[in-house]
Amino acid sequence: MANLEIRTPLRSLFLIALTVAGIAVAGCSGAGRSTSTPNIPPDAVAHIAGQSLSLDEFETRYARSVGGRQQAIEDSLAEYRDFLNRYTDFRMKVLYAEELGFDQDTTLLSEIDAYRKQLARPYLLEREIMEPILRQLYERRQQIVDASHILVRVAEDASPADTLAAFTKLMAMRDSVMSGVDFGDLAFRNSEDPSARGDGPGGRGRLGYFSGGQMVEAFENVGYSTPVGDVSPVFRSQFGYHILQVHDRRGRVPDRWASHIAVRELASTTQQATPRERIEALRARLLAGEEFRVVATEKSEDTQSGSRGGQLGRVAFTTPQLPPAFKDALFALEKEGDFSDIIETSYGLHIVRLDQIEVPQTFEESYEELKMTASRLPRVRAAEDRMALEIREKQGIFVDTTAILATLNGRPFRARDILETPAAEMQRIVIGVGTQRFTFGDVVNFAETANQAYIADTLGRVYQTIDMFLNNAALDYEAAQLESTNEDFKGIMGEFRDGLLLFKLMEDSIWTAAARDTASLVAYHDARVDSFSFPDRTRIVSVRAKSDSSLRAITAHLGHGVSVKDLVATASRDTVNVVEIDTTYLAGPNNSIYDRALGLSAGQATEPILNAGSFIALINDGTEPARLKTFTEARSEVLSAYQELQEAKLLARLRKKYATQLFPEQLVGLYAEEKQRAATAKITDLTAPENVND
Repeated sequence: MANLEIRTPLRSLFLIALTVAGIAVAGCSGAGRSTSTPNIPPDAVAHIAGQSLSLDEFETRYARSVGGRQQAIEDSLAEYRDFLNRYTDFRMKVLYAEELGFDQDTTLLSEIDAYRKQLARPYLLEREIMEPILRQLYERRQQIVDASHILVRVAEDASPADTLAAFTKLMAMRDSVMSGVDFGDLAFRNSEDPSARGDGPGGRGRLGYFSGGQMVEAFENVGYSTPVGDVSPVFRSQFGYHILQVHDRRGRVPDRWASHIAVRELASTTQQATPRERIEALRARLLAGEEFRVVATEKSEDTQSGSRGGQLGRVAFTTPQLPPAFKDALFALEKEGDFSDIIETSYGLHIVRLDQIEVPQTFEESYEELKMTASRLPRVRAAEDRMALEIREKQGIFVDTTAILATLNGRPFRARDILETPAAEMQRIVIGVGTQRFTFGDVVNFAETANQAYIADTLGRVYQTIDMFLNNAALDYEAAQLESTNEDFKGIMGEFRDGLLLFKLMEDSIWTAAARDTASLVAYHDARVDSFSFPDRTRIVSVRAKSDSSLRAITAHLGHGVSVKDLVATASRDTVNVVEIDTTYLAGPNNSIYDRALGLSAGQATEPILNAGSFIALINDGTEPARLKTFTEARSEVLSAYQELQEAKLLARLRKKYATQLFPEQLVGLYAEEKQRAATAKITDLTAPENVND
C-alpha cells in the first residue's frame, strides 16, 4: 500500500515534522545499553519515558519516511543513526506536548477531524476498490487474448420474457458451434454487433487481440478464463448476451513508438509519378542515409503526422484500428531506427519506422497510468456500488419511505421544487445507516449535486436518489470507522496528530516565544557580533524604463565625468523619462539577471535588457567592503540561531526528564533478512554461467 498517492501529503508532513524535531546532538546517541535499566528489551533501539522503541518498529518508521523498504535497505548505517536521533527527538517533543495539554486544543482537534474526513474515504476506496482493480489490470496486461464473439442484444431493464428469449436464441447458436458450425459464419449471419458484417475489426465476429481494460468487465473476465480453442458459456454484459471463442492467448507484445511516411493512392493532378514511384523514390532517399524525420516532413502525404516528422506516437499491438499490414510490418522490426519495406493499406502506401520499444514496467512504475485507465472504466463505479451494498447489509439501514413520498407529494428531489416545505419536515429523520441518521433536507441537498442517470418516471427518480444516497452514506460510514478497523490508517492518523502536536509545541515554546523576545535576541547578537557579517559585495544599480532609448540616453553619460551617484540623482529628477532606480548587493553570482553586471568595471553599465515587459540597465557601482551586520540587518539569522539554541536546551531537558537512552549499535541488524536475500541474489547472479569467464 506504500504506493497510494493519498500517502504522499502525510509522508511529506512526517518528514517535515522530523526535520523540525530537533538537531542531532553529539552526545545523544549513547554509548551502549545501561546496566541500570535491565528491563529494557534486547531488541530496543531507544528507551523514552519507560517505553521502548523496538527494532521492528524502527524499521517500519524508517521505511515509511524514505518511501518503502526497498529504498530503506539501500541506505547507510549513518543514515539510520541520523534518523534514530531525529525520531527520538520527535517522540520526546510529542510526549511533552501531551503533558502540556496541547492534544486537547480544540483547534488542533478540529484540524485532525477535518483531515480524517478528507483522507478516510479516498483511502478506503483506494485500498478496497482501486488497488485490487489495478493489480488485476496489470496482471491481465501481461497477456493478450485473441477472440471472436456473437452478441444478442437485450436491454438491462428488459422484461423476463425478452431476457429469456435472447438467452435461448444465443444458447441455440452455441449448440450449433459445438456441433461443428463455423463460428464466423454464425456471427456474420446472426450477431447483433454491427461490425460482424463489416470488413474491419469485428468482421465475422473476430475482434482480434485485446488486453486488460480494453473490453467491458464481463467480456474481459470470460476472455481471460476461457481456455484457448474453447467456446465460452453464454454470459451477459450491459449490451446483452454473448458467446465468445478464444483463438489465442500469448504474452504481452511491448508497445512501439513509430513514425511513417505515407503516399496516397491517388496522385494529384500536379504529379506525374504514380504513388508507387513516389514512395520508392522516398525509400531510396532513406537508404542513401537521409534522416527519416526530414523526408517525412518534406514529402509524407499524411499531413498530420508529417508535420511532426512522421511521428505516430505510441502504438499498441492490440489497437483494433491498426491495419494488419501496418501492424505486421511495425512489430516485425526489431532494432530501433530500422524502417520497413513499402507496405500497402487501405489508406495508401507506407514506410514504417521503429522509433522505440516499450521498456516493461513494474506494477509500482505503471501505477499512475493504470489508475488513469481504471478511473474511466465502469467497473470501478460498479465495485463501489457492490461494496456499498455489502456495508448496508452489514450495518443495517432504514428508510421512512412513507414520510419521504408524503413530503415530496409527487415531486422529485429538487430544492427549487420544495422551497415551501416546512422546516420541521426538512429536519425529519428519514434515512439511517448504522448509527448515522439523515434528514429529508440531507437527501435534498445530496440530490442537487448527485450525477444521476435520467429516468422519466418521477417515482423511479425518487427511488434512484434514495438508493444513491444510501450507497454514499454507507461508504462514508465505513470510512468513519477506519481508525478503529484498520491499523495502517490508524497509524497514518496517529502520525498526523503527532505532527500537529509537534508544530504547536515548537510554535508556542520556541518559534513565537523567541520572535517576541527582542531583548534576548539583541543580547544574543551582541555576544556573537563577529558571527554576523556581510562579505565584500558588488553594488549594482538598476535603472528601469519603458523604452531602451531612454535608458541609453541616461547611461550614455557614464564615463564622461559623470559618477553613478550623480547619474542616479539626475535620473531621479527627470520628469520626461519616468524611471525606477534600485540598488542590489551581490556577494557573487546567484543565477539572476544581476549577474550580468558582475563582469563590468566600476562605473560601467550593461546594454538595455528586455525584462518583465520593460527595459533595465544594470550599472556596476563598485565594491561594498565587508562589514559587521547591525542587529536589524542580522535579525533573521539571529532569530534562527537563537531558536536552534532554545531547541537544543529543550531537548537536553527532555532527555533528562524522560531518561532517554539510545542504542545505535542495534541498527547494525536493520533489514537483516532483506539484505541477506539481496546479497545472495547478487552472488547467484555473479556466479551464473554467462557471467563466469572460461
